Amino acid sequence: MGKALIIIVLLVAIIIFLVLSNVTKKMIEVPDTISVKLAESQARAIGNYAINYGLKQVMNGNVSVASGSSFSQGYTNFYILEDGRIDSLRYSADGDTISISAFVFYEVNGHQVYHDCEIDITTTTKIDITSAISSSGTISVSGSAEVNGEVVENGCPAFEDIFGATKDALKNNANNYYVDPANNVEPIENVTWVECVTQTGFHITDNNYVGNGILVVNGDFSMTGGTFNGIIWVVGNLIISGNPTINGAIFVESDIEIEGDAEVTLTGNCEVNFTEGAVGDAILTLPTALAFNILKWRN
Repeated sequence: MGKALIIIVLLVAIIIFLVLSNVTKKMIEVPDTISVKLAESQARAIGNYAINYGLKQVMNGNVSVASGSSFSQGYTNFYILEDGRIDSLRYSADGDTISISAFVFYEVNGHQVYHDCEIDITTTTKIDITSAISSSGTISVSGSAEVNGEVVENGCPAFEDIFGATKDALKNNANNYYVDPANNVEPIENVTWVECVTQTGFHITDNNYVGNGILVVNGDFSMTGGTFNGIIWVVGNLIISGNPTINGAIFVESDIEIEGDAEVTLTGNCEVNFTEGAVGDAILTLPTALAFNILKWRN
């Protein structure tokens, strides 16, 4: 009887030990599982950040990829959050499609997770800009006015073909939006939309004025002084007189009149130069959502 009791007690003790061991193991496994899931979640978040960083590099012109080529940028101390980092970004291009791959790393409680993600994008602009002035009507150049570049009459391209977006989309995403502004309003940089409602047009008259980026005037536009670098799009009539300088490209959905001498000025020396660099810089100011179409995004 005594031996049987001892055996029973031992068996119960063994069972309790096994149960407690299993519970302890489960208690250890639960935090481990949580740690792994957290690491995976954080790694995906870092991957998303890395892809957006790569997009900005392309948008800002810091990274350019020729069609048919690829290259990688490696990082050693590009930390995101406390225990995660970007290992490398890979850029490749095939025609108008640019692919960006991100390789990232995150560690929590000794658990290391490596993650990779990628995006394929294509530019939304459909045609190359090659002319100094394009108009849907006639173009008159007189006096000492100087145009360096191709002049295209009766051939203004579609707005969407130049900017890859509708007028409403660009207006809603403009960095600067003015309604019936005063002369020489500032700033005009990045993407600027001028809406003429009660007044017929917008005027730049200051010889020291400097603007850049993309300027869209929904109304008439006259420029008699200053400098502009980028793309000007006018939905109305354009008059350039006096001594302004425009570097980039001009598009007008109406007639253009360029006069070497304004009626009351002695400085008839206006100049329009097609400048590929200024055009390219202007396109880069487009918001990412408008500048590129996302073909694929895997995270």
